[in-house]
Amino acid sequence: MTGGGRSAPDRAPFFNSALVRYVDFNDSYRPPGGTRHPSDNLGPVLPLAITPAVPDFLTALAVAYQVQCRLSDLAPLRAKGSII
Repeated sequence: MTGGGRSAPDRAPFFNSALVRYVDFNDSYRPPGGTRHPSDNLGPVLPLAITPAVPDFLTALAVAYQVQCRLSDLAPLRAKGSII
C-alpha cells in the first residue's frame, strides 16, 4: 500500500523509494571515500510495516541503516571507480 492506494508487493518499495527521493529528504552518512543515504532504506521497509512478518517497523529500519552503514565502511565503492 502506497499513498493510500494499493500496489503489487514487489512494486511498493520502488514507489516509496521514488517518493522519498523526489522531495530529497535524505540524510547523509559519510564513510571514508563517499557519501551514502541510509534513508533510502525507508522505501523498501515501509510496505513491510503493514505485514505480520515484520512486527516492529522501527527495528527493521534500524537494522537496514546499520547494514548499509557497515557495508559502506567496509567497501568504499567510490575508491573502486563507482560514482554511487
